[in-house]
Amino acid sequence: MKNALVKTDFKFPGQKSVYHGKVRDVYNIDDELLVMVVSDRISAFDVILPEGIPYKGQVLNQIAAKFLDATSDIVPNWKVATPDPMVTVGLRCEPFKVEMVVRGYLTGHAWREYKAGKRTLCGETMPEGMKENVPQFNVGDTVKADVFAAGEKVDVTGISKGHGYQGVIKRWNAGRSPMSHGAGPMHRHQGSMGACSDPSKIMKGKMMPGHMGAEQVTVQNLDVVKVDPELNLIAVCGAVPGPKGGIVVLKNTVKNNKVAKGEAGVSKNPQKASARK
Repeated sequence: MKNALVKTDFKFPGQKSVYHGKVRDVYNIDDELLVMVVSDRISAFDVILPEGIPYKGQVLNQIAAKFLDATSDIVPNWKVATPDPMVTVGLRCEPFKVEMVVRGYLTGHAWREYKAGKRTLCGETMPEGMKENVPQFNVGDTVKADVFAAGEKVDVTGISKGHGYQGVIKRWNAGRSPMSHGAGPMHRHQGSMGACSDPSKIMKGKMMPGHMGAEQVTVQNLDVVKVDPELNLIAVCGAVPGPKGGIVVLKNTVKNNKVAKGEAGVSKNPQKASARK
């Protein structure tokens, strides 16, 4: 999009450094002020997309400025001015770094490490008795690839490839009419469709020609073969629905993977040769 601002490279007087984040570019002025430029970049799952959305930065910056002004009488904040709809200038503050675990459960990679017997996570000692829990995610939360692990089973939901308008043979695997002389140019047409005089209509659900594909499909019980937390990638083996570059949803499988009882290859049926040995 031509009018989207996706990159800045300013040289301000007294500028000491610049930090280019996923959306914001922050310029350090003499270790006293910060000039924050909110760009039109889009970040999805920690990846900056190649195209931006015009005026997105203005909207984000103006929302933040509005609430900073609205709460300034309650608690002081860093904002000094907004010289441009996409820019906020404020005081550079020293962060007070505090990190703690305030929940009695673990999930994802942390739970797998804890379950394996490790009690030190990210340099912090975890107490005994912690439990696994799937948190209730809120809108806007980031879900990383490490919620799954290699060897797990997943159900994959996506939009199948579209195949346009198709007849009953390709769409429903119907048979064609005889190719003998006299059949006419109707070999690939559908056959009789209507009922008799009662109810004198085509019943709902009749297999007819129509649009094929481009519908939601779920393929169950696929294998997760590899998880790369650094690249935020999950490798799944199986028939993943949809075209290349499509969006899919992965969930824990709803199937029970039951292990067959008895020795493999040996039947319990006395009439079979393997059971009589």
